[in-house]
Amino acid sequence: MALSSKPIPMNPKLKHLLRMALAAGPMTPAQLREQRISWTYGNCAIDNPSITREMVEHIHDEMYGKPE
Repeated sequence: MALSSKPIPMNPKLKHLLRMALAAGPMTPAQLREQRISWTYGNCAIDNPSITREMVEHIHDEMYGKPE
């Protein structure tokens, strides 16, 4: 038996948040750097608590260059 699927209306709050995100435009290089560092640190620290944010910043800057 095939399942029928009907479109699910978008949640108005989610729709509003998506519009706000689109209106904000792309991240600046500084925001992108902070986002990368935050994500990497958060994921690495789960497996290895001895990793510091400073270590992640150092490796990031070696890979992508130092911030201006």
